[in-house]
Amino acid sequence: MTGFGDLDSGWSFALGAGSGVGYNYGVPASNFYTVSQVSSITELSEADVLRYIKDGTLRAQFNQGNMSYLVLQDDLLTFLRDQKMNVQIQKIMLHRVLVVDRDTNTTFILKSELERSGKVQVKVATSTRDVELSLDANVPDVMTMHFAVTQRAQDNLEGVLKRCRMTRPTKLVLYHEAPEQMIPTMPDVQKIVTSLQVDAVVSVSRGFRPLVNKIEEILGLERSQTMVRKPTDK
Repeated sequence: MTGFGDLDSGWSFALGAGSGVGYNYGVPASNFYTVSQVSSITELSEADVLRYIKDGTLRAQFNQGNMSYLVLQDDLLTFLRDQKMNVQIQKIMLHRVLVVDRDTNTTFILKSELERSGKVQVKVATSTRDVELSLDANVPDVMTMHFAVTQRAQDNLEGVLKRCRMTRPTKLVLYHEAPEQMIPTMPDVQKIVTSLQVDAVVSVSRGFRPLVNKIEEILGLERSQTMVRKPTDK
């Protein structure tokens, strides 16, 4: 038994109950922002953010484990509305997706299709090392990458995900040309999927539509209907 099952959108796997994106692994049930992230969103200095927290204008919770403040998204929205920061409100209402892939055709297709609705902001990185450099300001709701990225010894993917999930319940969606053949027959691969708390593994052997659909499903968006080609399609 691998713990995987078929899903209705193309061919994909999803981990069952208890896979780890929840309280069992210390993942927050809601989105939180650090002082650094609030500073980036509001374009205020960190000192000003702390001043608003201390005078009660911006509600925050003190995380004794990290000895730092965390701001719940609803509280940040209230603050932004009170301060009439309408542009910043739109910024945090967008769903954030991070695509990690070295293939520029793949990243172009995924970015174009996912941003079509106007409700998703897609960032692109070529490795998880690139991701680490921008985490303070850009923690994604969904991170998606080719399965090969998980096998690069130089990439600290597990550490990056742990950092993401400290403030946001980041979902991880992997894609591969033949996951239906790879995962059930390779225990080492199953261990990687479990240790990373992967939410879905999607086949892209016939194009990227199943992957786009799965990400939109996780984000709670209506599925787009356009044709998503593979990078090799003409």
